[in-house]
Amino acid sequence: MTTEGGAFLSYLERWRETIDLRAEEAVEAISTIPQVVGIILGGSVGRGQAWPRSDIDLIYVAADAYDPGLPRRVDEVGRGLYEKHVSEGWSTSIDVGKLFLTQGEAFDLATGRVSLESLMGSARVFHALDKCNGGRSAFVSDDCDTAQLAALLTKERFTEPVIRARQRERLSTAFRYLQVARGHLKLNDPVSAAVSVEQFARPLVPFLLEYWRKSDRSFGRVFTGFLGETDRHEADDLATQLLDLYALSDQDVDRRFASAPPHVVERHDRSYTARRFIGENIRELDDQRDVLYAFSWYAIRSGEIVLDWVGLGTEPSNVIARLKAAQETWRSALDIADMECDEAFALTAS
Repeated sequence: MTTEGGAFLSYLERWRETIDLRAEEAVEAISTIPQVVGIILGGSVGRGQAWPRSDIDLIYVAADAYDPGLPRRVDEVGRGLYEKHVSEGWSTSIDVGKLFLTQGEAFDLATGRVSLESLMGSARVFHALDKCNGGRSAFVSDDCDTAQLAALLTKERFTEPVIRARQRERLSTAFRYLQVARGHLKLNDPVSAAVSVEQFARPLVPFLLEYWRKSDRSFGRVFTGFLGETDRHEADDLATQLLDLYALSDQDVDRRFASAPPHVVERHDRSYTARRFIGENIRELDDQRDVLYAFSWYAIRSGEIVLDWVGLGTEPSNVIARLKAAQETWRSALDIADMECDEAFALTAS
């Protein structure tokens, strides 16, 4: 056992206490930043469903007169706490900075002046909503009742108007990347086209989870959860389509993981150990699949596109075939969701 591996095993013995203390520390630090008037502790920690690899998700409320530099300052505090955790032997990520609501938005929601679905066009509110679902108030001020806000966001999360608004945002995003991918292919740029095809395909999992009234929580474990939902809803054919589309079949996982870089292998080692520690009944390959699904996306976003383990396949014939497969999978998903709207028609039109 390496020194680092021993440190992780030591952390597992006290992981829950450590995360709770770090969450308190993060809330205290963020709450002292000027223009932060409320904080919701979201994610798995806020829902009381934490696991040893959980991030600490904080969604804050900004004063109406906040300056544009506030998200950066909040993020810097979160990164500083993360670096402190590293020095303590094992780190916990602090996810805070980009996702917030304004004081005015919180007030308008509470008083019914605006509907939650009308805010789904804002990326920061769209993603904050999932983080807030089931979360709890962590910092209340005279300027914002975050307890009321947290309860409202959880209550409204899976109402039909909110679901429709979120699904249309996903379909609009997917269609935009479909058009971009076609444009790159016309310009004989298969590498850029491969990235756009991935961006076109990625909303499929959250789209289906939304339809089944689930959130794509715990990104590092989401694909196993997604496959569980396809099984519960007897969508085995669709599951097969997605496993092929993302190159995540058992054979693909074995092949890709054999060339995965050290940081991805380490993530799997720690993740699988933690999941078994808390009693999850999964295969090692299941965790490898989850890690590949998450970390290949991170790699693509950072420009690591042509590496074998990422699984894009940038040869022109592969890109064209994958684009067709992604569009067919979208058709299958839309059939299951029985969703008819302009966005769905645009997505599936030849």
